[in-house]
Amino acid sequence: MRIVLMYPPPWKIPSSGEDPDQSGDGPPADWKPHYRLSGDIVHIPYGLLSLAAQGMRAGHDVTVLNLYTFAWRDVCEIIRRLSAGLYGLSCFTSNRRGVLATARLIREIHPEAHIAVGGPHASALPCEMLEHCATINTIIIGEGEETFFELVTRLERGQPIPGIPGTACRTARGAEIAPPRSPLTQLDSRAPPGDYFNDYIVLTSRGCRCACTFCASSFIWGKKVRFHSAGYVLDMLEKMVNIQEHKALAFKDDTFTGNRTRVLAICEGIVRRRLNFLWSCDTRSDALDEEVLYAMRTAGCQRISLGVESAAPEILRRLNKRITPDEVRAATGMAKKFGFQIRYYLIAGSRGETAETLRASIDFIHEAKPSQYIFNPFTLFPGTKEFTIAERRGRANRELFFSGDFFEMTALNEHAEHPGLREMIDSLRSQPGIRHEWDYSVSECQTILELFPELPAVYMDLGGAFYREENLSEAATYIQKAISRGYPLPGLGYNYLACIAASRGDLTEALTYLIQARECGLHQVVETNLASAREWLQAGGPQSGAQLKLIAGHDFEITCRMAQPVTPGPVTIPDPSGVPVVYTSCSSVGNGTIADS
Repeated sequence: MRIVLMYPPPWKIPSSGEDPDQSGDGPPADWKPHYRLSGDIVHIPYGLLSLAAQGMRAGHDVTVLNLYTFAWRDVCEIIRRLSAGLYGLSCFTSNRRGVLATARLIREIHPEAHIAVGGPHASALPCEMLEHCATINTIIIGEGEETFFELVTRLERGQPIPGIPGTACRTARGAEIAPPRSPLTQLDSRAPPGDYFNDYIVLTSRGCRCACTFCASSFIWGKKVRFHSAGYVLDMLEKMVNIQEHKALAFKDDTFTGNRTRVLAICEGIVRRRLNFLWSCDTRSDALDEEVLYAMRTAGCQRISLGVESAAPEILRRLNKRITPDEVRAATGMAKKFGFQIRYYLIAGSRGETAETLRASIDFIHEAKPSQYIFNPFTLFPGTKEFTIAERRGRANRELFFSGDFFEMTALNEHAEHPGLREMIDSLRSQPGIRHEWDYSVSECQTILELFPELPAVYMDLGGAFYREENLSEAATYIQKAISRGYPLPGLGYNYLACIAASRGDLTEALTYLIQARECGLHQVVETNLASAREWLQAGGPQSGAQLKLIAGHDFEITCRMAQPVTPGPVTIPDPSGVPVVYTSCSSVGNGTIADS
């Protein structure tokens, strides 16, 4: 069967110079032209790649498109020229409006096609999705692989669709939900998306043992955590590192270290197979110990992200986080012993938040000193306990998902009765993204080097520490040692050397190193410096009297070109005469590269 899987845009994005859609499907009223959609949200959902991989292995003709930042005019042309018997759309809260608009468009252009919608938002509101969009045939609820391909089989055989476990369908009696489908028990039987797609995201488990009230993981994956075996993961990593030549990967499990025996086996296998790459992972402070941390650092883990959410015990209890600030503090101290970059994820404005509880979180950051932290606004997602509580209290209304043009939902008037809190939240929102808090000193890096004398990344860390303390000679020495010992991302090292040369006034050497850094691959810091160098040269270079200003650093980051279907890169489809036509991401919401940071 001809299958097209799509990640639709969040709304009808206007083309450059085009007026926004006036029918109600355009950008949110408060959307500003300088806002950009980037980061994880632009990356195609991993589940869509998994669906495609299973379909390809089964011999189906599958096309996967990431249209998240495409102008609506181009979405229309792409769908017009891409016919299929089955269209699958991935729906999150952020792109719910674009999904409904895309479903209506497909029905208009391809009236005989079957349209299925899956993803977290659709899974939580299946009947509402069907009721508000008459063009959708089927909702795939939760884990989708087996459900989707039972749907494919029935369509191919001309069999009735209602009643497929794990779906909701429109019937003569209205929208009806079929019995749930049991979660997959043999994850290793699934085709890895990496067999078919060149992605930097790795998912090695499904689910989370916790039930935080703000998270929909247990709703989507079930209450039991399921793991790929260490051997499956290592085979997948070997292909990604040695064949696809990735030198940095991001593990995106809810709790990567949830099974310590397995994570130790994975780390041992990375070392044994000599897989030379850096990686990051997300986990919990109560799922770490020194043995695990030592093994992870030895195997190339560079950054650990911890879900902290709040430092106020009463907020943690409301969120059912089941950790304490003391546990976070202890885990941070352990991780610092081995030289990890440590990131905290926090929530501003949780249920019950006050100015005092939010201040406690801010003070805790300055006390515990992670490398980085991010405050995200408290957001209500259907399928979570928080949404149920807010809806019961009249602070949220699911109908607003179909009538409102907001990007994501926050509780209505949740903070109006707390003096000072709104101002604090607005201040945090005015400076979104990653904030840097702390870095290792030279002496701390020297102590860590004694633990890992063979690890190139630790030499880079020490070189970076010398650079921050303006000891440029020692910085260059250790950075060159890192490169010569096989540091997986030498471009970051050459960028340091470019900055050192520029600070010494050797501009020719600085530009030579900068070009060498770019030849080693994409890094956001290098791209920024190249842009600065071009502007400096265009302004007259040394003759201008201006100083060439470059920046250095090696915080964990994955930068890559926009490329389908992992990111919304160019789409090439022939026109009716067979001439290839290239459609590109809209410049008002995206650009040519994406950095997973």
